[in-house]
Amino acid sequence: MIGVNRVILAGNLGRNPEITETADGKKISKLSVATSERWNDRTTGVQKSRTQWHSVVVYREDLANTAESLTKGDKVYVCGKLQTRNWSDQAGQKHYKTEIVLDDHNSALFSFDQSPSDGHSKNSAPTMQIATKSISDDWDPTDPPF
Repeated sequence: MIGVNRVILAGNLGRNPEITETADGKKISKLSVATSERWNDRTTGVQKSRTQWHSVVVYREDLANTAESLTKGDKVYVCGKLQTRNWSDQAGQKHYKTEIVLDDHNSALFSFDQSPSDGHSKNSAPTMQIATKSISDDWDPTDPPF
C-alpha cells in the first residue's frame, strides 16, 4: 500500500516559537502558524475571509535552530507531515491534537521576506530567505520528493 502524508503551509507566525529541550539536550520547537483565505460571497458580493491556525512541532535539530531566529508575524513556509496524538487527562477525558510534524529529511522550514519593506508592491514578488538547509546529509537524490 502506498500512502503520502505531506502538508505544506505558507502563513504567518502567530506568536514567538516555544523552544524546549529534551532530557538528552535535543531542541524541540513549537510554532503556531496562521493561514488565511479570502473570497467574495456569491450572493452578496461582500469580501469574506477565514483564518486557520496550525500547530507545528519541529523535532529536526537544524530546523529547530532555525525556529529560534523566528518571531511573531514572520512569514514562513512549512513542509512536514500531519500527525494526531491523543491523551487522557486526570479526569479520564480523552483529548486529541493534530499537528504538522517536522522530523525527517523531507521536512522544511523557511522564512520569507517581503520586498519592498511594505510588502504591498504589485510589481515585486516575495523573496525567500532560506534560513537553513532543508536536506540532511544522508539525502539521496533518487528519493521521491515526499
